[in-house]
Amino acid sequence: MSRAARLPLASSRARRASSPERGASAVLLAVGIAVALVALGIGGFFAFRSSPGSPSATSTATGTAGTGTSAAVNADAVSIAGSAPYLTAGRGARVPFVEQQAELAATNGAVLAKDFSRDTLAGEGVGRRAVTLAGKGQYVEFTLTAPANSINVRYSIPDSTDGGDYNATLSVYANGAKLKSLDLTNRYSWFYGNFPFINAPGSNPHHLYDETHALLGQDLPAGAKVRLQIDAADLAKTYTIDLADFEQVAPAAAQPAGSVSVVDLGADPSGAKDSAKAFNDAIAQGVAKGQVVWIPAGTFQINEHISVNNVTVVGAGPWYSVVTGDGVGFYGKTAPKGSTNVHLSDFSILGTINIRDDSAQVNGIGGAIGGGSTITNLWIEHTKVGLWLDGPFKGLSITGNRIDNVTADGINLHNGIEDTTITGNFIRNTGDDAIATWAEKNADRNNVISFNTIEVPLLANGIAIYGGESNSATDNVISDIQNEGGGIHVGNRFTATPLAGTTKLERNTVLRSSAVDGGSGIGIGAIWFWALDEDMGAAISVKDTSLIDSAYVGVLFKGSGITNVSLENVTIDGAGTYALVGDATGSATVKNVVAKALGVGGSNAGCAGNKFTFTDGGGNTGWEKQGCDPGQSNAPTYTEAPAAGAADFSVVVDSAAGDVVAGQSSTTTVWTSVAAGAPGAVELSAAGAPAGVTVTFSPATVTAGGHSLMTVATTATAAPGHYDLTVTGKGAQSHTASYKLGVGTTSTWAVTATPATLTFAGTASGAASAGQTIEVKNTGSDTVSGVSVGALGDFSATSDCPATLAAGAGCTVTVTFLPSAAGDRTGSVTVSSSAPPVQIAVTGTATANASGNLAADKKATSTGDNAGFPASNATDGNSSSYWESTNKAFPQSITIDLGAATAFTKVVISVPPAKDWGARDETVAVLVSNDGTTFTVAKKAAPYRLDPEKGGNKATIVLSPTTARFIKLTVSANTGWAAAQLAEVEVLK
Repeated sequence: MSRAARLPLASSRARRASSPERGASAVLLAVGIAVALVALGIGGFFAFRSSPGSPSATSTATGTAGTGTSAAVNADAVSIAGSAPYLTAGRGARVPFVEQQAELAATNGAVLAKDFSRDTLAGEGVGRRAVTLAGKGQYVEFTLTAPANSINVRYSIPDSTDGGDYNATLSVYANGAKLKSLDLTNRYSWFYGNFPFINAPGSNPHHLYDETHALLGQDLPAGAKVRLQIDAADLAKTYTIDLADFEQVAPAAAQPAGSVSVVDLGADPSGAKDSAKAFNDAIAQGVAKGQVVWIPAGTFQINEHISVNNVTVVGAGPWYSVVTGDGVGFYGKTAPKGSTNVHLSDFSILGTINIRDDSAQVNGIGGAIGGGSTITNLWIEHTKVGLWLDGPFKGLSITGNRIDNVTADGINLHNGIEDTTITGNFIRNTGDDAIATWAEKNADRNNVISFNTIEVPLLANGIAIYGGESNSATDNVISDIQNEGGGIHVGNRFTATPLAGTTKLERNTVLRSSAVDGGSGIGIGAIWFWALDEDMGAAISVKDTSLIDSAYVGVLFKGSGITNVSLENVTIDGAGTYALVGDATGSATVKNVVAKALGVGGSNAGCAGNKFTFTDGGGNTGWEKQGCDPGQSNAPTYTEAPAAGAADFSVVVDSAAGDVVAGQSSTTTVWTSVAAGAPGAVELSAAGAPAGVTVTFSPATVTAGGHSLMTVATTATAAPGHYDLTVTGKGAQSHTASYKLGVGTTSTWAVTATPATLTFAGTASGAASAGQTIEVKNTGSDTVSGVSVGALGDFSATSDCPATLAAGAGCTVTVTFLPSAAGDRTGSVTVSSSAPPVQIAVTGTATANASGNLAADKKATSTGDNAGFPASNATDGNSSSYWESTNKAFPQSITIDLGAATAFTKVVISVPPAKDWGARDETVAVLVSNDGTTFTVAKKAAPYRLDPEKGGNKATIVLSPTTARFIKLTVSANTGWAAAQLAEVEVLK
């Protein structure tokens, strides 16, 4: 939920205000609530516990989802919330993708240990684990369990030192062949400080992850191997992979008969110009003529709210029809005369929001939308709230949507919303409550929250019901709550109308979802109730529910009087402290509540005086009643999470095994990566080497994120055999990695490659040669494992090599020459495995590119990209696509790597040739470099006219004869837009 301010639980009333998102033209009303303190030291505190233990480990696997109602979101089998299928069967959203956890995939990266801490890469992972890749050739490889032609990756790359935006790539392979590079950015991750958080580096780093998705360009069958790998061009310092979603995306839908297309009324599917007027005109026509409004495949720029009432807006599918822009959103009219008969489906809303500003109207869907309206199969990302709806109104269905990576709530029903269903939605990485009803002033009534899957809310709760009457949350799956919340919460809070009727919390699964309140240190329940504003006496039913692997409390009762709550058929499997805690006055009926794997520890949360009674309804096992009075030694305590951002690292050896002939030596690389906090020094050592074998490291101490060359040297008298070495990295903590060493008179692990060199000739720069093959064979006597193939320079390599090669087995590597510039090019292909690596030298001679453009298809990077307009567009040969920098952030630069030092005398810049790109002046400076780091000015900044009527929107920058590998264009002004815009950059001799 959006908040103007947030206070810790220790102060009895948090001020929840906020953003009363009141419709497209409304003005935010700041709400100040004067509150009186409730002393936590006054009150009874009863708890139930068994013998001390630790949270039970929950495995992660592919599973079966629940029964959402959307026909558009109807996969039969998915994995959800990083959990084994039996934990979630019949519950959660039915989604079209399969979620696979990185820590269960094949990897040579560092698998981060399970961690319940907040503000850590593992702790913010689904399942509380992830994999960090550091260094060329490190990878995570997934085996598809169902056909797929798309990928969505949840990742984290390090933030920049000043918090500025930067981009990186990560390579995707399928069965050994490179498919493409994914575009990653730090723009939407890494928040700092206290609520409402900022993007400038400082204390309390969190919100560490973002997501990127792409169509793969081919249909992959079940069983295919999809690898995310760091190649030479992938330049982020580290890549932490939480998971990947794989989906078989259907072709784009056809336009409905009789509909009006937004393109027919002037919308630009390239995203080059703002299409708001065209959308508004199409909606007006749709309303007037009773037509469906059609959003075809394309990217449409909209920088304002689109008002909707009595209209149907349909897209070709959320992978195809994308609406994006600053402040983009679809809004109903203002309550109480809100919009009715609105139907929105099958498109994406991708905002540009990377901060939390509760005064800003920057939500995906807003206003009042009821009267039989439906919102179905939308994909909403990077807005403030996915759907913030303001009542009073009734009659809305929110079904089968996907809401990811927003800075506040996923869905919030605010102020008198009735008879609304929130069903079958998938919500991940929200900045506040994933789903909430907030009955401020008017009761939210008879709303149903069912069959949703919620993962990693970074603040507050998975599902929250703040006051209201007869609302229910059933058949949901909620996981990995981070801070100041639990899986499900019901409370008389935030000046909501008091609870009335019966609130049902039934058939839910809550995983790893009790957290500690960052302000007070109090452990919150996986399900919890808080009578803060006033007593809670309305009926609450918790039934047929599983609370699994909770860091703190199973069920918590807190505040003043709480009565009329029943718990029936509740399983509490793993809790860091207690099964049930009564930190309130009142009572609850408890029947068939089964608890196990409970533990107690940490600092005392406080207890004194009042009474809370758990009435035994029978069938309860695994816990016993414990009274708590001042001075008792068994007072309930809470396990404190480790300090936010504590420094930690991981260590991994590049090869799991290797061998050496006695009297010789061998080498491999040891990689480290930052797992949490700031990088620190890591001292490397090895143990387990036999007599005659020494292990050294160069350097012996690295900074976490760096790597070291490990050398194993042997004497001629070293005893043959296999030895288990333990490589230890010692810093603030100590971590180890294993390495199996073989010592022999001859190599027992031996991989050969024939021929030892390859030569290519006569390939044009920017083109691809025919493939040449290398035959790889295991000539040793032992099976080798971890077989992988990589290429450096202007070459690519694919193979049919399996992950393991038995003694005598072989495979084939196909190498292709992809020259980036004319002239002689050199590179190599490396076959890595548990045996010593084999390197094949590769050379090629390239002819000049036929177009004469030295920048054609070359790698381009920038200081900032607007979403959907990457730097690569400026060298792709397509004059209709273009790079657009971060808006309102001059100066901005684009840098092109020509691949080698090359002579040139001019640069041609352009914007798309269409006449609707009006004439403009862009002020550009040209800089050059041979190392990509130190640049000199080749042409001082000057304005260049880009005019569709004169010169076809092109301008030529003439230089003195220059030889350089890197060319950087710095744009400091643009009279046509508040950002740099370049469709093509041509570098000519």
